[in-house]
Amino acid sequence: MNSMEVAALFKTYRTKKDLIRYAKKTPQLFLLLIQESLLPKSEDAWRAAWLLGHIQKPDDIRLFPYLDRFLEIMNQCSDGHQRQLLIILNKMRLNEDQQGLAFDCALTIWEAIGKIPSVRISAFDVLLRIAESHPELRNEIEHWAQPMYTDSLSPGIRNSLFRRLKK
Repeated sequence: MNSMEVAALFKTYRTKKDLIRYAKKTPQLFLLLIQESLLPKSEDAWRAAWLLGHIQKPDDIRLFPYLDRFLEIMNQCSDGHQRQLLIILNKMRLNEDQQGLAFDCALTIWEAIGKIPSVRISAFDVLLRIAESHPELRNEIEHWAQPMYTDSLSPGIRNSLFRRLKK
């Protein structure tokens, strides 16, 4: 299976359920999805990352060798692709260096108020998760929840953000 076959895969399976079922039954597809996810200019990179996020396990050992690369390409990706990479990263246990890089990437995305709200809230989730293990960052998180950052969010996402902050 190669990159062209990954593209065909997304055209063949029309329902999310069927696509996920096929991906889970085809172990060799996992590596191919990783490789496609790492191509920021590929049309199917975000789709590959989306599917990867649906079939990965928490702290999936198959993803650990690629976490640094996901972080390296984050700023080169489209909003939707960034969102999917953030979702993948948020399910993984990151080392200290990776947490620092993930925090920087997520903060850059969060502060870009022109980005789509779904990628921004995914970035905020990463910020919150990292702040859980670094209590000194909690005050910083409150700063990034000020109206200058939240006013551009839809009411539903804004409410979701404030619920997350209360936890």
